[in-house]
Amino acid sequence: MEFLSLPNYVLKFFVTTSATNPLRINPSETATEIKGLDYNQLNFNCLEVKGDWIKVICNAECEGCPEDESGITGWVQWRKDGKIIIKQHYTC
Repeated sequence: MEFLSLPNYVLKFFVTTSATNPLRINPSETATEIKGLDYNQLNFNCLEVKGDWIKVICNAECEGCPEDESGITGWVQWRKDGKIIIKQHYTC
């Protein structure tokens, strides 16, 4: 058994998000959204936690990531008002 803080737990698994909580270029609700993404087809690897935000990159091992790009990267809010607002997955 291993105890993990919530931020460290979030880093361990794949995450998905939605248009209501879009990828942004910076960790802020007022930052520019990254447009043109089909969130139903994407899941992300977590790279870094910064407060209530996580930096993510599209999980190239799963379906949906563009093959011709190095990866879709951005920030997504993972926690709001003390509640986790993203979905986490153990596999694609």
